[in-house]
Amino acid sequence: MKNLSLKERIFFGLICNEKRVYHHWYSRFLLAQVDIDRIQRVVARTQNWFHWLDEWSEEGKALDHKAENSLQQGNLLTARNLFHASAGCYHVGQHFFYFDELKKDLAMHEIRRLYERAISLNNPEDRPRRIEIPFRETVIPGYLRLQQEHKRPLIILINGMDNVKEVEQHYWSELLVEAGFNTFVFDGPGQGEMGYSMKMIPDYEKSVTEILNWFEAHHFDEIDLNRIATIGFSMGGYFSPLVAAHDPRVTCAVGNGGPAKLSLIPTGYRANPVLQRCFPHATGLDSYKESLEYLNYDITKAPPLECPFLLFHSGNDKIIPKGKKHAEIYMEWAAGEKELVYYPDGEHVCANYLDEVIPKTIDWLLQKFTMSHTKLNKHRRMEPGHSV
Repeated sequence: MKNLSLKERIFFGLICNEKRVYHHWYSRFLLAQVDIDRIQRVVARTQNWFHWLDEWSEEGKALDHKAENSLQQGNLLTARNLFHASAGCYHVGQHFFYFDELKKDLAMHEIRRLYERAISLNNPEDRPRRIEIPFRETVIPGYLRLQQEHKRPLIILINGMDNVKEVEQHYWSELLVEAGFNTFVFDGPGQGEMGYSMKMIPDYEKSVTEILNWFEAHHFDEIDLNRIATIGFSMGGYFSPLVAAHDPRVTCAVGNGGPAKLSLIPTGYRANPVLQRCFPHATGLDSYKESLEYLNYDITKAPPLECPFLLFHSGNDKIIPKGKKHAEIYMEWAAGEKELVYYPDGEHVCANYLDEVIPKTIDWLLQKFTMSHTKLNKHRRMEPGHSV
């Protein structure tokens, strides 16, 4: 707390409240499997942002106890749902909370522990399978979910700056598995569990290339490696098309709310106080400005995207402002089939339109993957090592 600037003390102590900020996040909290009534109860008792993580941690702890009691009584479905909800509470609490690294780390530990408790109660055939993929000096941790049928498409879900594989991505995975897809969720460099062993890197796309290499080396009858898609929200909305542009094994990509260029994000006194702490946390560097310059993300520096691309963007995004400009850059850069869904009054990652965004995304993927392999393959670029 003592290192907060005056601007931060004003913003997080007075401006960051339910009326001005929290209610905009409710749809994201629902994706974290936290019930709307629980959200309102916790928010009502939270004095200000500085107490945010403490209140949500208490709620998560209470749900954890209820889950254990339910388990002892033999109520497995209740216990599983409560473990997921408890992990969701800890995630909501630690998300974008950078004032106390120890408390944030403890919350992250609880998320991982509770998630493992929850999925251990699944039927073995439905249980996400944890895998660790070697990458440089460490490993990429993730969870794979497979269909019972052979040769189904694989969807790779890519985190945003401060997301974790165990919560929102789990919910997305549930919906995609129900629609007939295989899914892989993971924490990449600077994200979640992997953030302890490797911070965010300028060439993030290489971590996903290594994931694809791993799947090619480890044969799964359930996966059709000719039908692979990436999905990403927020910074993941930048990584998703970036990966597809660099690796022709990705046959279509979905991005939501990602910056096309970090140079367009405000700096100085106009910078969002959340981002000012978020980027140094992800990179391990000392300052916001230094982190932006180090990462230097710019989609126009990538090869033009040739595979089908679905982009969502918003005009009222307080995290990534100038949404229309970012959307225009993406659309001009993408060289193949592309579709933009733009909400002029949409908030960050179109959070106030997720009831439209989620089914639209799944329908779009289903349409792309009902193409014949011949039609899909025409979008793949000829590169050394990748025959068509």
